[in-house]
Amino acid sequence: MLSKKMEDALNAQINAEFWSAYLYLSMSSNFAALGNPGFANWFSVQFKEEQDHAMILIKYILSRGGKVTLAPIDKVQTEWSSPLAAFEDTLAHEKKVTSMINNLYALAEEEKDYATKSMLGWFIDEQVEEEETAQGYIDALKMIKDNGFGVWVSPTKTFAWGSNMNIANKGMLLLMANKLKPNADYVKYASYQRDYLLGRNAVGYCYVTGYGTRTPLHPHHRPSQVLEVAMPGMLVGGADSNLEDPYAKAVLLGKAPESRYADNAQSFSCNEVTIYWNSPMIYLMSGLGNTK
Repeated sequence: MLSKKMEDALNAQINAEFWSAYLYLSMSSNFAALGNPGFANWFSVQFKEEQDHAMILIKYILSRGGKVTLAPIDKVQTEWSSPLAAFEDTLAHEKKVTSMINNLYALAEEEKDYATKSMLGWFIDEQVEEEETAQGYIDALKMIKDNGFGVWVSPTKTFAWGSNMNIANKGMLLLMANKLKPNADYVKYASYQRDYLLGRNAVGYCYVTGYGTRTPLHPHHRPSQVLEVAMPGMLVGGADSNLEDPYAKAVLLGKAPESRYADNAQSFSCNEVTIYWNSPMIYLMSGLGNTK
């Protein structure tokens, strides 16, 4: 059985987790309205994670014979001036949550409630990751400034046909430079090239088929079209700011250059796959995996 003091504290944490979910849903809605689907998707994932955290605590209280008491959720902020402002608020909030979890752990020790201490260990580890992730985005956003995704695209910053190949090639060059003259910044910037391909981009797509929560389902690839399912592991072309096929021209005109991507087999300038697009991506992935 849980002590009354422990039960009340856990119920307060459930409310805090649902408030966190509400906050991230508000952030997601804010960026969706501003036309930033990538950030909207990231905060939407956080919204679901916070709900999961609350459910873990609910199930735990019930498993210990306690009573779950759901309190009203306080109002949250609804507007943020920039992604950086949102991530700074995210970090501040996660630090507050960390403090709350630490206080719960201290209370469990005081109550000699070893089962609750064990359960809370997972939350403590999770908070380390949450703070690290938020700080990483803050550092990246401060560094990239006017380069919206922190990627090396081209001298003109345009997204031409096969832009993802270009981005993967630049990442490969950075890793080659690191081999010739080791520099942690080369590796860091190469990781930004990879992260762009895997989902940190204007449309929130992991551009590699079969991976991620939002992945190309209709590549311009004959075997996939015959099978009616995208074969996994292929890097599609990505955003084409020049709209170089009829389908892209029909549906993407008026969108920002980096958002000119269509997951449709008819859009060969956006969704084509080739061996020489995949090859630099494979070099980039394996190179980062083997770099200390």
